[in-house]
Amino acid sequence: MAAAAEIPTRPLSQLFINNSLDARDELDQKWEKSHQFLIGLTNNLSEREAHDNLSSTVCKGQQEYEDVTIGLLYTILTDENAAQKAYRDLTLLSRDGLTLAFTKLNQLIAEKFIKFQSRTRTQLIWLFTEFVKSSATGADTMCFYLLRQIIGGDVSRSNIDYIEALLTIFQEHKAWLFGYSFLTAAVVYVFLRLILDHSVPPLHHLMQREIDFSCSVLREKFTDCLQIGRDLIRLLQAVAQIPVFNNLWKDIINNPRSLSPHFTGISHLLTMRTSRKFLISRITPDMENKLAFLTSKVKLGHQKKYQEWFQKKYLSNPESHALLCDIIRFICGVIHPSNEILGSDIIPRWAVIGWLLQSCQNNATSANAKLTLFFDWICYQPGQENIMNIEPGILIMYHSTRSHITITATLLDFLCRIITCFYKPMESQIRLAVRNALQFVVEKRVLSSLLPLFDHQKLDKELKEMLQYNFPEFFGPNSSTTTTSTTTSPKSGNESPPVDTVGDIAPSTEKPTSSTSVSNSSKSYGDDEEDTARFSDSDEEPSESVSKQDYKYTFRTIELMPDSSPSDSGDVIAASVENDRSFVELKKLNLSDTTLRLLAELNLIGKDKAGKGETIDTLFKLLIDQDLSNDALKKIATYLAQSFILDYRPGSHLLDEDKSDESVKKSLYTPHFAMIRNVLDASSTEKEILSKVLYYIKEAGERRLGYMILFFMKANYNSVTMYKDFIEDLKQFDEKITFDDTLIYDLQICGEDDRSVFSYILPSVLSQFKDTLSGRLEVVKTVVSYVDPIQLFEISRQIALNEYELLGSENMSEILVDSLNWDYYEQSTLWQLIYSEDPNEDVFFPVLAKLSAADHPEASAGFITAMKTIRPSKALVDQLIVTAKRDNSFLLCIFYHWSKHFPSEMIDSFIEILKDLKKKASASSTDSVLRYLNLICSHSHQFMGSHGRRLLPVLKDCSSETSLRNYDTLRRMADGSFNFDDATFGKRKHDDSDDEDDVVIIGSVIPKSKIREAKKRKGDLSQ
Repeated sequence: MAAAAEIPTRPLSQLFINNSLDARDELDQKWEKSHQFLIGLTNNLSEREAHDNLSSTVCKGQQEYEDVTIGLLYTILTDENAAQKAYRDLTLLSRDGLTLAFTKLNQLIAEKFIKFQSRTRTQLIWLFTEFVKSSATGADTMCFYLLRQIIGGDVSRSNIDYIEALLTIFQEHKAWLFGYSFLTAAVVYVFLRLILDHSVPPLHHLMQREIDFSCSVLREKFTDCLQIGRDLIRLLQAVAQIPVFNNLWKDIINNPRSLSPHFTGISHLLTMRTSRKFLISRITPDMENKLAFLTSKVKLGHQKKYQEWFQKKYLSNPESHALLCDIIRFICGVIHPSNEILGSDIIPRWAVIGWLLQSCQNNATSANAKLTLFFDWICYQPGQENIMNIEPGILIMYHSTRSHITITATLLDFLCRIITCFYKPMESQIRLAVRNALQFVVEKRVLSSLLPLFDHQKLDKELKEMLQYNFPEFFGPNSSTTTTSTTTSPKSGNESPPVDTVGDIAPSTEKPTSSTSVSNSSKSYGDDEEDTARFSDSDEEPSESVSKQDYKYTFRTIELMPDSSPSDSGDVIAASVENDRSFVELKKLNLSDTTLRLLAELNLIGKDKAGKGETIDTLFKLLIDQDLSNDALKKIATYLAQSFILDYRPGSHLLDEDKSDESVKKSLYTPHFAMIRNVLDASSTEKEILSKVLYYIKEAGERRLGYMILFFMKANYNSVTMYKDFIEDLKQFDEKITFDDTLIYDLQICGEDDRSVFSYILPSVLSQFKDTLSGRLEVVKTVVSYVDPIQLFEISRQIALNEYELLGSENMSEILVDSLNWDYYEQSTLWQLIYSEDPNEDVFFPVLAKLSAADHPEASAGFITAMKTIRPSKALVDQLIVTAKRDNSFLLCIFYHWSKHFPSEMIDSFIEILKDLKKKASASSTDSVLRYLNLICSHSHQFMGSHGRRLLPVLKDCSSETSLRNYDTLRRMADGSFNFDDATFGKRKHDDSDDEDDVVIIGSVIPKSKIREAKKRKGDLSQ
């Protein structure tokens, strides 16, 4: 066989990250072509001659000017050594004040920034710095494009480096920044939003820089920052607990004119609508394009795959959920569909936002998302607002009543409470604003009436009373809030609801907020299952609500924090808990002062985890000694869950990457593990009390507890079997708890939250609970989604040693079929596990019927590899031919491999199949069998050289009943014209008949036209 021709590889891009398999980007080609044009003008010329040549060229026409400009920009972005000279030429040769240069740069940043190489980003920052130093006209616009490329919630090294670089430019060139009023406000808006993203310890230095910069600009240029509008209050509220911002809040509330002579206070800002430009600044252009496509092209009912793709690309990491509020605000304030789209079957905005609300991973994120959704409601100004900003909130609540009443109840509850708790001095104005917004909804016929929503049969009585108290004008004169069914003749009532309005609105990362955590629902937004909503009154014991994941929320109002010295711990504790509603509930339980003090310490932000662990030890001893009721234990557990949730930082990991013994030991010094240790070490009587506390904590929303118990057992005992005993202890408090479902749920949550822990506990969990986990689709999907390569090897080793089966022979076929829709990494991991289990060939047939090499390349490659490990048999070959699609070329690869390594078995298989076809005892078609046999005989030397003659009798029988005219090699074998001794098969004696199909030679196709040309040439030569 002739050596394969060497495939030339094209050069990789100098601007973008790609490889030789990527299609060449048109913009990249254009810029490189302009760069080559520039090189042609300056090559082998002195500096003066090159400059003169460039000067004359740019005067020839616009195209030449554009090519030279782009060529110089390309040089700057790809060659740091030549960048300074190229920048000088760019400024000297510009005929339009660099307008063209900025236009091309802004286009490149907006469309291709995510593909930039690290060097390209570095040079772009350098170029921007040079523009700023020279105060180039247009640098402010370029700056806004650069700001939009900061990804919120992303703590990757590249994004952090990019943020630090821009922040350094703004700090060093503050005078330039202050020359642009809007840009100053936009920069403050961006960095105020980023501060809490960087609150994890490794980024504290960056966070402090952002705090210092933002606060200084706000004080120096508050008048410019006022143009941000009402969202400035929302952002400042999120960082209010930081001391420097608390001082700023004092001036905003008590002495507003000290900041700006035109500023009159909070009410002044709340009446100012935030410009779309600010909302857009926190959404990257790439994300904007995807959201625009989702809300303008995707039909309702077909959005799931697009949402899953969006989730995986932008919201897959815990820290990325900070983006949810940015996205919701963007959808409400910027994406305003046309009437044509509103009247079509395109997915509406409320459905997209409903899905985003369900994506919230914790209470704080959920609360901030709801505040973002309703922010224009509480600031509503008649005649100045756009109905499109209000519409999504009301439609989410209305459409959720059918199958997601939990969401409706939660949002209505939040809307009522935020009226009294957002800013108490403006309570009456905020209530009026929300009422006006609702009236606007009715006037614009978004809903013809609010009564079906407010008086819905599934809403709890207390929630209806709160709604009637706040919005009496939307209830009929006979509206009934005491029945559980919707009626058109309710009775009157305007009584005060039993609601305590004392409380706070929580900063974005400090307080749990949702009475119903939609993120923990197992249903997807749009499912048709029904549920029933219960409203948990803040002054009473929480009632049984719609979900066991429900928990109350508290608000932190816009108010000043008391001044305190860090050393005065007693004052700090008092200040932090006196306004905490859940702590107020605890004080009603007649707990000892020591118990209350310990509980208060656990809720202190910033207290070290080891110290909190010691507090847990002391607290649990006190709980055992005191004879507390179930109600008291439940309220204490709810408070503890709140404390643990507050301590959790999305994106943080318990273990270091190396998972060393030292890292494992260090990770155990946390309140969670102190609590778990106390339960496991307790006596039977004590264990019942403490297990009950754990149960209530888990039910109060601390979803990490289960996998932390697995981690603790693995770290301390190198075994996780005691986890089963833990579940048995929980069953006494809830009969619905099952070991299987709880274990699988805890594994899934562990994979989502902390992959380091997931990889650490997974081999032990799979080995010791093999009877429970083997063959479960959700388990396999979780494993292949989150396992790291090192643990994948360990699992494969255990499976190969028959310690357990992960896929199991009974369910492997179902798993394989389902995997066709998984992503590349998940499928590749799955097939590695399949090879380890060495399954029977029968499990592959169901997936083979659905397999297509073009649509499922990963599965096709895995199938080929799996089949190569199996010896062929008549039944297997027959089944493959019957099941596979006709266009599956990978099947021929398998047959070719078998013909090379197992020629005798392949000959015997085809002989038996052809005999069965004659007897009509085979499910295969004669055409399919002969087609594959003809291709194998044409191209397999081993197959034909030693065993081909054994086919002659059965082929002669076939020729008498079936035409072999379309199968050239088989026909010549049957009529005796085939030369079995010719090993090359290149000089075959045959007539001029054409094959029906193109000849396939593993990986390539010889068209029939080529065969005809070869035959014609052969005929001409013979003459």
